[in-house]
Amino acid sequence: MHSINEVPDLFLKSFLPLGKNIWRCFQRLGWDYWLKQSDLIRNGDLVFDLLKGRLNESILTAKEVMDGKLSKPWRVISYTLFPPIAPIRSDAQQGTMKLIFGESVDTTYVVVDDISMETLYLLNCHLEDGLPVDWWLVQPDDELMERRHLKYGFRLREIQQKMKDLPKAAFRMIDILRDVRNERTPYWSSSTYHCAVVYMSGAINTMLELSNFSTYAALWDGISAKRVYHLPETWYDFIPNPPFLSSLLFTGRRGFSKRWASWTGNKL
Repeated sequence: MHSINEVPDLFLKSFLPLGKNIWRCFQRLGWDYWLKQSDLIRNGDLVFDLLKGRLNESILTAKEVMDGKLSKPWRVISYTLFPPIAPIRSDAQQGTMKLIFGESVDTTYVVVDDISMETLYLLNCHLEDGLPVDWWLVQPDDELMERRHLKYGFRLREIQQKMKDLPKAAFRMIDILRDVRNERTPYWSSSTYHCAVVYMSGAINTMLELSNFSTYAALWDGISAKRVYHLPETWYDFIPNPPFLSSLLFTGRRGFSKRWASWTGNKL
């Protein structure tokens, strides 16, 4: 059994015990194994392919629901359209996304490396009336990562590394990403913008959850890490926080999980 004392004084050290999946992995296999696997994720396409696959399937499923091609959509489980990590009943996808994010919104899922503190992946999705109408993915070697903030001069890949504050860094990311959105799709320039920023360890831990209840509880843990567990930072966060999501967070871990689960019919 490996001890937390083996971990160097990195940002990640405080958060390992919060994620039950990665904590068990670390206890059994140790820090060297974690580093090796992290390098494979950082330098490979695992997270990219997983996010792309889940989003593609979720969009195709949502389209079949809207076209009436699924006779019993309440029996088909998909993923939330943003971010594509939480299981949800396919007939509840559109309504849930509209309830949380509103009529017209751009949302970007940002994965940050919690060792180097650099931005690793971006998944952007534009939702109209709760349905995705445009999306794109950015990998670590994409030239978009070199885009600089007009005021601060930080590159997109290094904003969290420079600012060392997740909410402040996310707002600076939005400054850059909103400009990109307005250049690509100026007809959506008045749409609201949200970032969901997550550290790599938090993304891995949540993706390893096997049930919807566990996924929702893990989301609450990550967002509440600083406020409730008194950790140095949130493990992941929505910036700015959608008002409806903020209300749910204050129902507590159990209330948050049960409310989300009610959108899948309270079934496991």
